[in-house]
Amino acid sequence: MFAKAGIVREKEGLAELLKKLPTYEDVSNLDLDALDRETIEQLFMHITASLIVHGALLREESRGSHIRKDFPSTVDEWQHKWIIFKQGKHDVRDGLYEQNQIARNAETVLQ
Repeated sequence: MFAKAGIVREKEGLAELLKKLPTYEDVSNLDLDALDRETIEQLFMHITASLIVHGALLREESRGSHIRKDFPSTVDEWQHKWIIFKQGKHDVRDGLYEQNQIARNAETVLQ
C-alpha cells in the first residue's frame, strides 16, 4: 500500500495494486461466521485498501499531501471550498460565502 498508494502515486502503480486486492465478487459470498477473527481482520484491511485505491484512481489531481505523479496540479473547482461537518450533517461552502457571513455578523454587532 505504501509503495503504490502512499503519498506519491500514479495510475500504473495503483492499477497494479488493485489487481492484488480482493474484488466485491471475491468477498460477497464468504461466510464470515466460518472465518476466525484474524482472517476477518485481514479481509477487512484488504477491503479498506481496495476502497482507498479505487478512490485514488478516481482522484485525477494532487491535493494536500496526496500527490498524483501523472496529475501534478490541483483542480480549480475545489479551490477555496470547505466541507464542513456539524452534528452529523455536512455542507460544502466556499471561502467567499464564509467571508460574507462573517462580515454580515460583524455589521449586526456594530449596529
